[in-house]
Amino acid sequence: MESLKGRMQARDDAAATLPPPPAKATTTVAARVRPWLAALDGPNDIASTSAVSATGVRVRSQGDAGRGRGFRLHHAVSADDATFCDTVIAPLADLASRGGTACVVFYGASGAGKTHSARAAQRFAAERLLKSSSVDVSFLEIAGESCCDLLKDRETVKLLADAGGTIQPVGLSKNQCASIDDFDAKTKNANKLRATAATERNSVSSRSHAVCQLKIKGGGRLRLVDLAGSERLKAGAENYSDERLREAQEINSSLSCLNECLRARLRGDKHVPYRRAKITLLLRDAL
Repeated sequence: MESLKGRMQARDDAAATLPPPPAKATTTVAARVRPWLAALDGPNDIASTSAVSATGVRVRSQGDAGRGRGFRLHHAVSADDATFCDTVIAPLADLASRGGTACVVFYGASGAGKTHSARAAQRFAAERLLKSSSVDVSFLEIAGESCCDLLKDRETVKLLADAGGTIQPVGLSKNQCASIDDFDAKTKNANKLRATAATERNSVSSRSHAVCQLKIKGGGRLRLVDLAGSERLKAGAENYSDERLREAQEINSSLSCLNECLRARLRGDKHVPYRRAKITLLLRDAL
């Protein structure tokens, strides 16, 4: 009996020293509704008539007598940067500080405020991570089939699979930051280098996908993905060149591929079309 008790106690002691099991991967969907802007929005635009609660958004068009259409989410926040970052970004930055991996994808139409939110999230996350460690930052731009390093004057980067099959951005630099001022200095120029163009909805619309990665010494990693905005364009549209139309088609095609990959994962399909677009190929491990 004593021998059995001893073995059981030894087993319990060993179990107590084991590291905790890895957290189950989860996906959180959050909506951020920006304020109505007179320079961009008309009286019938959705943004001017959206109701926001803590876990949902209800959209009502102008003159709609009904309740409109509701979307239930994990989080819904208004235009305040601090509230958005505390609600959505802080838990993921804390996960990365504990050695975990997290990814935030900013998705929406041109003019929705993705880049504004992404830049606020970049700085907030960096400042939070810097409290416990120095941070390595990298900044990748994806435009069509081309990839470049925004921290190295747009030098070319290739996406290649390593021995384990994980896609790696070969040639992408990692810049160590010891303070938030250091981070600001490095990312300010990177954000300026990103491709932009005027659209019907935004005079400085981002016309590429940008992936800002923050990595700490313990291996924790947070990726902030600012997607290019989708837009509806017709051939021969006024003020749009053939090059701009082709650019918009490439953006919409890559966003469509992202949707297809998410749906395939939700359905449990054996084949997920990650390789149809550079952005989904890069985000394969996150998806």
